[in-house]
Amino acid sequence: MMKPVEKRICVIDRFFFCNFLLSCYKWKYRWLILGVSLFIFPFLRICAIIKHNRRKESDSMQYSDLAEGVFIERKNRFVAEIEVAGARTFAHVPNTGRCKEIFLPGAKIIVSRASNPKRKYAYTLLMVYKNNMLIHIDSAGANRIAEEALLNRKIKGLEDVTEVTREQSFGRSRFDFRFQKGKKLCYMEVKGVTLEENGVAKFPDAPTDRGARHLLELTEAKAAGYGAYVLFVIQMKGVTSFTPFLERDLAFTKNLIAAHRGGVRVLAYDTLVTPENITLDREVDIYLPDGEAFI
Repeated sequence: MMKPVEKRICVIDRFFFCNFLLSCYKWKYRWLILGVSLFIFPFLRICAIIKHNRRKESDSMQYSDLAEGVFIERKNRFVAEIEVAGARTFAHVPNTGRCKEIFLPGAKIIVSRASNPKRKYAYTLLMVYKNNMLIHIDSAGANRIAEEALLNRKIKGLEDVTEVTREQSFGRSRFDFRFQKGKKLCYMEVKGVTLEENGVAKFPDAPTDRGARHLLELTEAKAAGYGAYVLFVIQMKGVTSFTPFLERDLAFTKNLIAAHRGGVRVLAYDTLVTPENITLDREVDIYLPDGEAFI
């Protein structure tokens, strides 16, 4: 099966050939058509190759203009009071979860400075140290990590996927990704995991009706003949396994068990996290609360 870049180049080449034939038939406009064929299509071909190479070379999410700080207090879901370079200020929190286990007064943090001077908050809180474990807390970042892993063929069993697209509707839900695997159309939902207890990563850290609904509709998609996946991106290194957090969200846990038994492929990967970048790393064991374990 052709890769996406190969398909784009093939389409461009076909248009080039058709334009060349048309120039022979439409003699009156031959110079205009030949000009398009000889200059524009080669340019598009080169652009497709350059875009592909850039995406392949960047297999990790990278940050710049970073600073270390200290966490003081979470004011609300979106704002935290922090200290940077000895001065107290506020930072945007890109995670609406509780994060009580890591948002502790005095915790060492990594923030990025806003490039827009007109932005309300000059900093964004990106990472928090839990003892010596660096945890990436950006919820949207989990999707970017997953996309880069799909494009760079880093997920076991999904090395051959093509036509990866984001935010695709199915039923009442909008799944994070849709892609082609062989002749089968597949959907994937991604969940970022920031909670760790005694080496075990857990999700969710707060009840999520939306997350539970996603699992039900992934199960329906699988029953309808589509490929269905849920990927837990553990935004830290050092965990030994993953499990749904039964005590925090019974409905989500039940739906995850039902999805697994219904054929939805459940995946969990940890990540390599440094202040400058984060990338998907290794698959970790998954344990269900009823004692069933699978990889």
